[in-house]
Amino acid sequence: MSKQKLFFLGIALITFVSLSYYLISTDENKDLTSTLSSNSNQTKLKIVTTLFPVYDIAKSVSNSNQVTLLLPPGVEAHSFEPTPLDIQEINQADIFIYTGSEMEPGVSKVIDSLENPPLIVDVSEGITLLEIEEDKDIHEGEDHNDEEKEDHSHTKDPHFWLDFDNTKIMVNTISTKLQEKDSKNSALYIKNAELYKDNLTKLDQDFQNGLNACSSRSLVHGGHYAFGYLAKKYGLAYTSAQGFTPDSEPTAQDIVKLVEIVKNSNTKAVFTEELVDPKIANLISSETGVPVRAISAASNISRNEFEQNITFFDIMRNNLNELELGLGCK
Repeated sequence: MSKQKLFFLGIALITFVSLSYYLISTDENKDLTSTLSSNSNQTKLKIVTTLFPVYDIAKSVSNSNQVTLLLPPGVEAHSFEPTPLDIQEINQADIFIYTGSEMEPGVSKVIDSLENPPLIVDVSEGITLLEIEEDKDIHEGEDHNDEEKEDHSHTKDPHFWLDFDNTKIMVNTISTKLQEKDSKNSALYIKNAELYKDNLTKLDQDFQNGLNACSSRSLVHGGHYAFGYLAKKYGLAYTSAQGFTPDSEPTAQDIVKLVEIVKNSNTKAVFTEELVDPKIANLISSETGVPVRAISAASNISRNEFEQNITFFDIMRNNLNELELGLGCK
């Protein structure tokens, strides 16, 4: 065979091999593109939550924007009643998350009314709620002797996420339920949950350090009983003007007692709660001369905060700053 024929035969062989490789490579790329397209178009879980703490956790752990907060921003949590549109939203969800019957007693009726119920998640499961004795005249997170107990009724505090150990339990519960519903993304949910809990550990340490040495350890609150867990966790004597719901009205004797506590406890402020009328705190402030400082139980946030993507951690760090100033820790 001549050199010229060998040359052309070699060119033909190289061309054949190259074309075969191209065709195989193209098929593999098609498969990869198809896989990536399938993943990018994968339907995310539709998660509906009631209050802000579970909304923030679910959004962070699921790594998804497909999370709905039913409670309209700016609305006080205790006054919220689900609408027919809310019920429709829950019916269309994959997962529905709420904080339990103590905080949201009406949710059980909503769940019973669902035509096609999603996976229901009660994040209070596994959490021991604080049982507080409600004084007829004042609301304190303190122990009382047997004679005094006759004038008190036992009530469970539903604001359990303000103890960050409880918040971690909530994170674990939500992560577990996400894995149950979407096992193929379990690793993602576990990783995000661990990161959230690590941040809670750091937040707890910052609270411990920040509230360790304050000139006053008396947290006087001109609002409803919402900060019992936080006060117990960090060794504060907590007194509120109202019971567990903001619509309960304090008596004149309640106000007088709160004024005396402020005057005798070296506190630098009287606290009010965001999204709640500060009239009681303002009254105590006018009687004592101390300023009013706003903290949040994080049940909900304002419309402006929602639009700014404020997180649970942002709220708690602002609380810490206000408490440090109001209790003379800085």
